[in-house]
Amino acid sequence: MSQTYLKVKIKSLSAEAQIIRKEENKAKRNFRWLKNVQGSEDDYQVTQNLYNGLRDHRLAFRPDLRASYLAYGFLRGRTYRQVENATFIGCPIWRNGAVVSFSWNLDLVEALGRASRLATKYGIEPVDPEDLKAWVLEGEAVVTPTSSNAEFAIA
Repeated sequence: MSQTYLKVKIKSLSAEAQIIRKEENKAKRNFRWLKNVQGSEDDYQVTQNLYNGLRDHRLAFRPDLRASYLAYGFLRGRTYRQVENATFIGCPIWRNGAVVSFSWNLDLVEALGRASRLATKYGIEPVDPEDLKAWVLEGEAVVTPTSSNAEFAIA
């Protein structure tokens, strides 16, 4: 498949989110109006359920949209920081002044798993989740302890 299909998927998910948000706002206005005018309890409950259902639906596909963006950026050769600027990726685990392993942010690990499936589907060759982890760590600063005190500095 082509990256164009992935681009279309991203655009359709974004448009769906905008449409749902617009309908959420309508439901919220209707909800407030019914609350202020003392509408019937049934109308009030139906409107509240509609708003909650729309919001849950919009939030449910947010991880898919993030994974699509990650896969698209990876396939286009962008750095991770160009795709997601301010993201907590995890913490290094220290032993005897050296980094022995890395504790990953679980949301990011899940997004990278989905992104590898999407990149494999829409790319030319299969993409391993470990390749995406290496891609994320590529642009990160290396954290090392300073020799003067116990605080850490970014090298």
